[in-house]
This record gives sequence, C-alpha cells and structure tokens, in this order.
Amino acid sequence: MKTHEKALEKPNERKARNIVVKGAREHNLKNIDLEIPSGKLVVFTGVSGSGKSSLVFDTIYAEGQRRYVESLSSYARQFLERINKPDVDLITGIAPAISIEQKTISKNNRSTVGTTTEIYDYLRLLFARIGKTICFVCGKEVKRDSTTTVIEFLEEQDEGGKWYLGFPLQKHEGRSLAEEIEVVKKRGFFRVFFDGTLHDLGENPTLPEDVNQITVIAERFRIRRAEMRSRLADSIEMCFKEGEQHLRVIQSVDISEGEPANLSGNDTSESAKVNTTKSKRQTGEKISAEQSPRTASGTEASGKVETAKITKYPKETPATAEKNWIMASDGKSAYSIRDFNQFYECCGIRYEEPEPRFFSFNNPFGACPVCQGFSKMYGIDMNLVVPNDNLSIVNNAIAPWKSLKYSIYNRALINAAKKYSIPINEPFRYLTEDQVNLIINGAPEFTGLKAFFDEIEQNNYKMSNRIFLARYRGYTDCTACKGTRLRREALQVKIDGKSIHDVVTMPIAKTLKFFEELELTEYERTIAERILKELTKRLGFLNDVGLDYLTLDRVSSTLSGGESQRINLATALGSALVGTLYVLDEPSIGLHPRDNSKLIKILKNLRDIGNSVLVVEHDPEMMENADILIDMGPRAGNNGGTIVAQGSFKEVKNDPRSLTGQYLSGAKSIPLPEKRNLEKTPQISVKGARANNLKNIDVDVPLGKFVVVTGVSGSGKSTLVHDIIYDNIARNLGNGVTNPGKCDSITGEMYLDSIEIVDQSPIGKSPRSNPASYVKAFEYIREAFAGTHQAKQKGFSPGYFSFNIPGGRCDTCQGEGFIKVEMQFLADIYLECEECKGTRYKKEIRDVTLRGKNLVEVLDMTVAEALAHFEGYTKITKPLQVLADVGLDYMKLGQPANTLSGGEAQRIKLALHLSQRKDNKHTLFIFDEPTTGLHFDDISKLLKSFDMLIKNNNSVLIIEHNLDVIKCADHIIDLGPEAGDKGGYIVGTGTPEEIAENPDSWTGKYLKPLLEHSEWEQVN
Repeated sequence: MKTHEKALEKPNERKARNIVVKGAREHNLKNIDLEIPSGKLVVFTGVSGSGKSSLVFDTIYAEGQRRYVESLSSYARQFLERINKPDVDLITGIAPAISIEQKTISKNNRSTVGTTTEIYDYLRLLFARIGKTICFVCGKEVKRDSTTTVIEFLEEQDEGGKWYLGFPLQKHEGRSLAEEIEVVKKRGFFRVFFDGTLHDLGENPTLPEDVNQITVIAERFRIRRAEMRSRLADSIEMCFKEGEQHLRVIQSVDISEGEPANLSGNDTSESAKVNTTKSKRQTGEKISAEQSPRTASGTEASGKVETAKITKYPKETPATAEKNWIMASDGKSAYSIRDFNQFYECCGIRYEEPEPRFFSFNNPFGACPVCQGFSKMYGIDMNLVVPNDNLSIVNNAIAPWKSLKYSIYNRALINAAKKYSIPINEPFRYLTEDQVNLIINGAPEFTGLKAFFDEIEQNNYKMSNRIFLARYRGYTDCTACKGTRLRREALQVKIDGKSIHDVVTMPIAKTLKFFEELELTEYERTIAERILKELTKRLGFLNDVGLDYLTLDRVSSTLSGGESQRINLATALGSALVGTLYVLDEPSIGLHPRDNSKLIKILKNLRDIGNSVLVVEHDPEMMENADILIDMGPRAGNNGGTIVAQGSFKEVKNDPRSLTGQYLSGAKSIPLPEKRNLEKTPQISVKGARANNLKNIDVDVPLGKFVVVTGVSGSGKSTLVHDIIYDNIARNLGNGVTNPGKCDSITGEMYLDSIEIVDQSPIGKSPRSNPASYVKAFEYIREAFAGTHQAKQKGFSPGYFSFNIPGGRCDTCQGEGFIKVEMQFLADIYLECEECKGTRYKKEIRDVTLRGKNLVEVLDMTVAEALAHFEGYTKITKPLQVLADVGLDYMKLGQPANTLSGGEAQRIKLALHLSQRKDNKHTLFIFDEPTTGLHFDDISKLLKSFDMLIKNNNSVLIIEHNLDVIKCADHIIDLGPEAGDKGGYIVGTGTPEEIAENPDSWTGKYLKPLLEHSEWEQVN
C-alpha cells in the first residue's frame, strides 16, 4: 500500500493495536509478560489472591487511567483521583480506561437510579416539551390564550348577535380612576361597557368604584364566520396589548327580543361583580389554589370566566354551552362576559410553564420548598410510635401512651373511639388511613399524637423529654410533597395521565413498556422522537442487565454492589463511547443464572461497538463466552502471580496445569454432600411478611441446618432475610433495631442466643487495621515479642510493639510509614518516612527478633508462613489457622484493611466467628452472597467453614445465586416467580432435589442438571 493510501485509510479499517504488558510486578505478580488483542472480551479467572486484580486493575487499568489524567492540565488534575504508576516495565496499546467495580455509586441521598443513568435528565426534558399541565381545580388542561384561540371561540358562536371586543380597564398605582380614563381617551378609546350598557366617555358617565367591572371597548361587531380572522385579528392583538395581556368578549341581548335562559336577575352589586382574583392577576400576583374560585368554566380555547354567575362554558362543547346571563341595570338587556388572557393560568391560578429545571429536585425552582428535594424530614415516625401494628389500641399499640404517666391519652382515645368508629380491638394495621389521621390530628374528645408531641416539645428543656422525643423521631416522608421531592405544581404536568413521579416509581420494565406504547400526536412525536429514543434505549440497557425490577427513584446508596456495577455498565452503554478500555469486577454478582445471558450480551455489545472489555470473573458461562480466557495462579499469594493458561475456553479447559480448567472439564468438582440434614429441628416461623414487595407470605426457617434463600434478582430475598428475619429477631433479642420489616408475627427466637450478619463491609477504613488485628492474633504476637529476652532487657511492654500508640512506633510519621506532602495543583505526594524507612517502628523495636524475624518481617508474612513460624504459640496459630481454613492462607498479616476486597473482608469476619466458639450458644449466622470473589476451589473451603459453624451448634442462612452452593443446601427457600411487583411469593421450599422438580422455579430449572451431573461440562 502506498504512503498516501495509508493516510486515507479509515481508522476502523486499521489493525487495532494489542495491549502489551512487559515485566508486571505489582503486588504478587511475578514479572509477567502478556499480550491481549484489543477489541476483545477477555475474562481473567483464578483462585482468590492469585493476582487477577493486581494485573487487571492495579496494572492495566491504573496505567490507562494514569495516562489519561496526566494528559490533563495541572488545574484539572487537582480535582481527580491520582493513581500511582504501577510497578511494570512497559505497557503499550492501552486506551483510556473506565473501571466498573462492585461499589455503591453514591452515598448522597439525592442520587437515584434515574439521575445516575441520566434517564431522569431525559424525563425532565420530555415532560417540559410535551407534558400537559392539569388545573388543580377543574382538572382541565391549562393553556395560554392567543389571537387564534379567541377567533376559534368566536367562530363557534351563532351567526349575528351583538358583540363587543375590548379589554378590562387597567388600574395603575399612583393614578386615580379619572386619570386612567383620560389615558384611555388619549389612546383613542371613547366607549366603555359596564352594567350591561355601552357608555360614551364624552358624556362623563358615572363610573363604578370597582375598576374591574369596566371594559374599554375597541370593537363592535356581529358574528360573520367567513370574515372573523381577517377582520378581528389586529383588534384582538391590540386588545391583548392594551389590556396588559387581558381581553374581554361581551355578548349583549335585548330583553325585547326575548328573555335569555338562566337570567340571573338584576342584582348587579353581587351578580355582576367580577371575581376579585382578577385584580390580583392584573398586578401579576400569584394566586394559590386555596384563593381561587371553584368555577366550572373554560373552553377548549382556554377562555376564563371571572365569575360563576356570568357564564358557564364547558370546555368540551363551547358552542352549545348554556350561558348564564346577567340583567343589565337598565332592565332592557342582558349580557354575558368572556375573559381571555395570555397568562398560563386556569381557574384563577397562574401556573409555571414547564421547563426542565421545573422537574429537578436538585434545583430550588423545582424542589419541594419544605424538604428541599430530600423527600424526607426529621420528625415523629409512626413506625416508631406504633412499632408492632399487630397490637390493638386496647393492647397498647401506641408505644408512647403505654406508660402510666401518659396512659390517660390512650384511655381518652378508647373512650371516644365508638363515636368516631375507630376499632380499638383490631390490630392497628387494619385501621384506615382516615382513622390513623384522626388519631394523629386528634378530636375535641381526645388529644392527637401531633398535639401530644407538640406539648412534650414545648418542655424540651427537660432532659427526660428530649430523650422521650428522640425515641420516636426518625426520617419520614415529607408532609408537603409526600416523598415525591418536587413542588406540587410540577406533579400537575402529565403525559398520558402520568406525572414524572408516577413514571419514576414504576419498575423499569413497566416504564419501558409505557414509553414504547405511548401514543402521541404528530406534532408531539416530532418534538419528542429523539428524546424518546434515548429514553427507551437506556431503559432497555437497564432491563437487559437484569435490573428491570428497580425503580428510577431508588436511592443509589441503597443498591447492592452488584446492582451498582450493572447500573454503571448500562450507563456506559448509554454513553456509546468507543475506543475505550472497560474493566469490570465480577459483573455477574447478584445475578440469577437465568439473567446471565443478558449480561453476556451487553458485554458483547460493548465490545462490538469498538471497545476492549476486561472482566475478572468466576462464572463458567461468562468464561465460555469469552474471546480469550486467562487463568492466573497456580495458587494464591506468593504461590500465585503467574499466567497458568491463556487461550480459548476450550484450550484452558483442556490445560492440565490450570486449576480452573480442571473444574471446567470435570476432573475436579464441588461434590454434593454425602448426606443432607433432613431431621426435624426447631424453626423460625414468619407469618404475614409484607415489607417492600413481599406478598404477605408465611415461611419457616429450620435451625441447625444450612439454609439457602434463592430467587431471581429483585424477588424479595434481601427483604425477607435482612428486613424481616434479622431485624425482627434482633429487635426481640435487644440488639437495638427499631424499625424492622412488617410481618404479622415471628416466632422461634427463643431457640437462639444471638443473630449475626456477616456482610462484605470493610473490617476497617484505616490502613492501621489489618487481618491479624481483626482476628485478635496481633495482640498475642505483640505479647510474644514482649516476652523475648531482648524486649525484657529494654523494658518493652506489648504496647511498644503497636504502631497505633506512642512508645515503639516512629515519632516522625506517627506509625504511618510515610509522610504526606500536600501539593496545591498536583496530587499529594506520599514520601517514605526517612526515619523508619517505611517500617512504622523505631529502630530499637525493629532490633527485637523472635525466631530470627522482627515484627516488621512478621507482618509481611502470609498466613501460611506465619503458621509455620509461630508453631507452638497456640494463641497465635488458632485464629490464623481459621483464616487458612476459609481460604485466606495467602493473605499477609499486615495487609491494610482498606485494600481488602468485600469477599476477603467477609471471610475474615467468618474466621473471627469460627475462632470464637461459644459452648452451648446457638447463633444464627446470615450471609449475603458469600461466594463473591471466590473460585471453585475457594467455594469448597467456604462450604467446609459453614459445616464447621453448624457442627458448633449454630445455624447458617445465606442468600445465594451460585448453583454449587445451592446444591449443597439442607433446605432451600425459593422466592419469585419474577422480580419487583411480580415477585415476593414463595415459589417453593425443600431440599435441592424438591426444588429441582418444581416447574415454577427458575432456580430449580438451572439446579436440576447440576444434581444429575457432578461436573459443569455435562450441565452445559
């Protein structure tokens, strides 16, 4: 190819540059070299600690991100997180990198699924463009009058008749009525209409005191449909201008020609009085719904009648509307008045015209003025006032009135209950909303809860009262916006009868269907076509990644790590970036096997539009669909950090060196338990669970067994396990939970001594915390060093071997190991402490050795190395052995807690519980997806740990999607059948074999082949 032809070659026709890594040594990587073709879906797998994240995130992604940040100005760089250069010789062919991890998107309560995905921005734009404002009072669409609407109104009237076109006399501050009349005369208007009669200003008529009754006449005419537009258009525009956007059309009828129907009489002092709200509108003053008259007026042209006694035109049929006539003061004629204006108002209420910021709860213009768009307010929480709604009023359902001191209030309510039809012997949850509101607001016969707490508040100078109030306070829905976050007027803007709040509270699947089936006029379609295209595309992405059950108003901070990651993935697809490197960390976490194919399709789409996708994953189906599969290992920690196998799925599966390949081929497998525990044991019984999407279900959880809760994402698993079972039992056991999920009853807690959630939250946020200190091994290590001959000679107590307190730690860096140097426009620099050389300890502490190793060297040991080093020190090896048992033998004792993954943190917590065995104490342990980050080989170790917990007289209840774990359960509780509104039911309970035979169970469908075959290959 010639040189100039190469220059003309299209970018997408050139051979993409491969990602080349040379000499990667980050963490435990063993100076590895790697070449990855760009534009491919590449999956990295391997046992926990084998170096997957070190290679993918800490080397490849870190370098891509670092190069992008370095390309920015020094001013811009100060606002971005700076990443240190990874320990690698060379990386080429790397694109700007985006990391999508299992982390909660935002802790800000203003951040929602809609705002994060930018879908809410498109919704705001759509409602601003084609939304219809509905009047608070009459329920009709609010429209602005114009020349066209006035002409259309006149063209619908009968031919002929006596008509006047004019505008209401405007009264300006500082001018008398006489002065206003003079101004009108100077502008060429010499006739006015009031009291049903036309008056000549040259005759100096006696004018009414109410200026709003005076209409300045600009034109007299008869209805001639053929010439309405050509004759009156200019006059109408002139009247709108002179009347300061107000115009009046008057029809007059002589009594001699026949008395009109609905004549109101000649009480002109009241009947003909134009509504006082008119004067407010003329001065530009906003009129609230409470101030507005309840008129049933208006036409399709949005004409407004200023008093119900003047006219009554239904909007649907203005031409045939029955008119209310008013007798003129001379008794010879009757008239009706029709008011038009160019303001955006109806029924005396002026509305804001929709614009995007009108629907933003982050903008003062659209946010609820009371809660400022937060949706919640700190006040009396009825869930705390009535903590158990299964109790009746007689049985003290209202907690603050239970005490002897305040029981008088409860008695007063009981005495008045019959009069107000309040059922005092029924469970509180059966009371209607009106009955609850009556109890809150009170009545003459009894004090309501609101007045009761207000009375306590007035005496809050007393400590006892402040404590009492705090007991019943919490964040509840804003009383003004009812939790919608928006001002009242914004909710009156509708599309196909739905407000923006209605849309964001629907499940995503339902929202997508709503917009796909939305019927619009040709004009609306022209305006909204591009907006709707973006909306449906982004909603479709969320639907495809298995998040169809979420709502757009779901607060981001309440999402799980897996949900957050998939939302970020959908957002990335919506942005349609190309030429980018995407790095994902186990995107299948939290996803039911049924939805895996959707996720894989999304990742392939991301690849196909021109991106490179690197995924750290343990899911077999994901591995099978990878373009390239890379297995790291062979083991963890110092025994890992190399590439064991690389190639296609088939090549890795058949590689005998690959531990992953052995599991994929069936050479190794996670065996079914030899025997399931089918004995009848005590159980936790839940009746009528109805929190979130749970459909008033009953469920039994057998104790002393391995119980797994399954179901598709969004089916109600977390609600059942966390909100119902844990929160209610924890409250009953006195663990301080104050607002558990609602259910009729929960029994069986008498069989438990405690209940524990072992989650994936960090074991510590500070780098000073580490695995050895968390499992209580470090304190015994310090005691061992303090017991050496050297330490005793120098008088070093165990405290001297801590880097958290003064004594043995370095005084220069305070035990941090580095010195922070702040740079204004550059990233802060962390320099190794020159005094301690990054070891955290003083030299005299580093000189103390135990079996040839000082404390710094001990903290740098892996768990496996430490077990060998401290052989014979039972207090040290006991907790360390448990760390090894849960698969963490590769982890260094001094690894900072803030560098641990969620799965590692969870297993460290599990190790702590295993090491603290309590004789004859029965604990229910709850785990939420404990297989996160675990390889097949790690799962085997985890299952053994669960068996150990159960053998120690405990119970294990977990939420899980991993089929290898589910197949080993003693008992399964399967929820579904679908997500969101279509979920929340018990699909089936029983052994894995029983669930596998359940035709309604998605879990059973995928579980059945796994029970028949022990290796994954035969399942697929």
